[in-house]
Amino acid sequence: MLPRLRLSPWLALSFALACMAGTTQTALAQSDSGAAAISGTVVDPDGRPIPGATVTIAQGDTGYTRSLVADADGRFQANALPVGTYVVQARSGGFSELRQEGVSLRIGETATLTLQLRVGTVSEQVTVTAAPTRSRNSATGMMTGRPSLLILPASMTDCSHS
Repeated sequence: MLPRLRLSPWLALSFALACMAGTTQTALAQSDSGAAAISGTVVDPDGRPIPGATVTIAQGDTGYTRSLVADADGRFQANALPVGTYVVQARSGGFSELRQEGVSLRIGETATLTLQLRVGTVSEQVTVTAAPTRSRNSATGMMTGRPSLLILPASMTDCSHS
């Protein structure tokens, strides 16, 4: 028979509190990290992927900006984004620049976008005003419907690209 260990009540209490404090700090760090993401695909007018397209994600209120390059399948993924509202721009040679405004992120959400570029010149810009498809992380299993897209041609005289 094994000898029975006797722990001081203070030692047991200290150990339990230390474990709880570590768990609380981890949970707080995760919730403060703004665990939101934007992912999607850059495609041409026929729905074919555009590899190497540049995708820029910007949050106007804070000045936060991240630039990505679409992979061989036209996909891009920006993880660990601060919560807030973003403007997403996509561009590639031989296509008009696309700008999608009002992409709103909350903690735990992934906004999924399909950025369809039109054939054109670099001086053209297309602005999309619509909400992205939203999905929650696998822990919640919640998902909302697809967005209605409104594509507006940019003015040929507007060279600001903002």
